[in-house]
Amino acid sequence: MASASTSVNDANILDTIPEDRPSNERMPRNTSLQRWWDDMALRSPSSRSDSSGGRSTVGISSVRQPDSTAATPTRQQRPCPKVAVAILVVVLAVVVAVGIFFIVDTSRTQSSEPTGVDKDPPPESDIPKPSDEPNQTPQDEVEIDILLEQTSGDALMDKNSPQSMARKWLLEEDPAQVSIRVDGEERVLQRYALSVLYFALDGVNWKTGDFLTGASECDWTGVTCNDDGMDELLDLPALGLKGSIPPEMAELSFLESIVLSENEIS
Repeated sequence: MASASTSVNDANILDTIPEDRPSNERMPRNTSLQRWWDDMALRSPSSRSDSSGGRSTVGISSVRQPDSTAATPTRQQRPCPKVAVAILVVVLAVVVAVGIFFIVDTSRTQSSEPTGVDKDPPPESDIPKPSDEPNQTPQDEVEIDILLEQTSGDALMDKNSPQSMARKWLLEEDPAQVSIRVDGEERVLQRYALSVLYFALDGVNWKTGDFLTGASECDWTGVTCNDDGMDELLDLPALGLKGSIPPEMAELSFLESIVLSENEIS
């Protein structure tokens, strides 16, 4: 069946070969009839009319060309999901940036406000007030007076005596305001005896100012105390002391050594 069909087609093609084609133009060997016919058609673009039917014959290789002007169907445009995601990210970034801007601006405004002034000062009832009540009560002063009278006796009656000046300083001028009730009898007596020594040996003109202060008497110049705060050593050489050692120094029961060399002690 295939060989018969091929021969029929070849015969039809041979019928369409123009008669005016030169006889020397023969189909080359090893060339298919279809290819040879196409080559011949290119060489002779004119067509001839069939004598029997009057029909025009064209090359079998003619192919209908598609119409370029025909409208081609277009696909419906759909939004790309990547574009939508990108737009959403940009919007979120703008919102976050605006929020950060407002937060930073608010913090700067608050930091620029003066910090030295309290907006809501505490009520007066919450503000601690200094106590006007002295450490020494009238009862404490009475107890100290009794102790000093037992120690110095009538010497306290003379306002110009070292004992009277030491008593006045201890009760009226001493910032520590010691008392027998709080500090004990020995501590009060020790502070009083060193005060009498100061006034008896012209302490105002001493070459040191660290004596007879509001600090503990253990911190005064030349005074060394034990662990219990009692005076063990009194070392005051070459400080310009003048006068006589008062008898109240005998009350320093823990005193082991006293150095008053290079002074004017009588």
